[in-house]
Amino acid sequence: MKTRLLLILALITMGCSTEGPQSPDAPDSPMQPGGAPPPGAMTPSPHPDTPPPGATPLEVIPSGAEGVDLEPPYDADRRIIPRPRRRMNIDQLQAAMNQVSGGIEWTERRGRDEVKLFEVLSSTLGKPDFAETTDEELEPTVLFQKFLSDAARSVCTKMLQADLAAIEVTQNGEETDWSPRLLVHVSPDQTMGTDPEDVKANVQVLLQRFHGRRLEADAPGLAHWNWLFRSASFVTETPTEAWLGVCVALFTHPDFYTY
Repeated sequence: MKTRLLLILALITMGCSTEGPQSPDAPDSPMQPGGAPPPGAMTPSPHPDTPPPGATPLEVIPSGAEGVDLEPPYDADRRIIPRPRRRMNIDQLQAAMNQVSGGIEWTERRGRDEVKLFEVLSSTLGKPDFAETTDEELEPTVLFQKFLSDAARSVCTKMLQADLAAIEVTQNGEETDWSPRLLVHVSPDQTMGTDPEDVKANVQVLLQRFHGRRLEADAPGLAHWNWLFRSASFVTETPTEAWLGVCVALFTHPDFYTY
């Protein structure tokens, strides 16, 4: 019995001696394999008297400028790249034609009713119904060009008829509320051969009305429109028919239905 007690005491004494004394200041956090501190733990400096490294100070030299320009200096050779042109949607196209024509719309008589074709053909022209489609087709497709040409011929014919009626009323000494939209600076019988300056001035004001372009009388941008009127007058032998052709061409030109 005494031998067994002596053996137990010997084992307890050997276990205490192998653990060794633990410092009271040792942290309770576990150590990583190999004795490395855990992530995020601060490693004590091997030399407590050495100050930690700091940022290197730099000398700031004032420039002496009174102000700072946030934009780069202007470069005369800088080129601005425009965005691709976009086609008007149906609502924009209808509003633009109404504004240019003085309120004349693309309509058709069906029985007793005057039907607005832009509204009737809106789904065919790609306007969304928000039941099956939500995005409007904005490509200048062949179908769009066809309907635009039909609308231009209809509206231009009504514009020309309204102008001729207003000119006749004015010649009779009466007053009218309609101001000409096509025959602005010319009479129905004036041509490029008889009155070239009046015809060029009329082409100039039509280009501004339809396309929003203000050009001088001798600007190169007016040359092909003057040629169009001269050619149409030669073919039709009627100045009013030539102005009708110019009107249709201005409506169907990309400068009208794109922006």
